[in-house]
Amino acid sequence: MDSEVVEEWAGRIASDSGFAAVEHTVELTGVCAGCQPATE
Repeated sequence: MDSEVVEEWAGRIASDSGFAAVEHTVELTGVCAGCQPATE
């Protein structure tokens, strides 16, 4: 994922809600390919 997309989203949310000096954290979780269940 391109970080610019997240930065633009955060900027829009800040602007739309009237906030300034917004900081954010993005957390991604998932399952690696080796741990994913096999599909039949």
